[in-house]
Amino acid sequence: MSVQGWSVVIVAEMYVDRKLLKWLPFQSLPEQGTDLADVFQEDVPIMPILSEDDYALMQYRFEEAFKTGCVVRVTIFRAGRSKQYCGQILGFDPFYKTVLMTEETVLVDEIIALEII
Repeated sequence: MSVQGWSVVIVAEMYVDRKLLKWLPFQSLPEQGTDLADVFQEDVPIMPILSEDDYALMQYRFEEAFKTGCVVRVTIFRAGRSKQYCGQILGFDPFYKTVLMTEETVLVDEIIALEII
């Protein structure tokens, strides 16, 4: 009679990605220094600049959606990325400058688009 045993492997540490840190020793080579400098530069996207017409249109859509209870899609720009949230507008908090929605609370300064669905 043979008994088959199970072996358990325990990992001592979680793997942590060092990102571009592992390439730093190659920066000491003069012929590769400029090429690696281009790799290390990260272009962070900036928030799009909205015109007064864009703000007026969003204000009109906000008031219309709030009065009628329509579902809206709000696009925000936070930390270099744009995200979209859908839901009904429940209200507006003027003290914290936030729009209260069914699923999310959004800062007014981060909104870049508001569409009625």
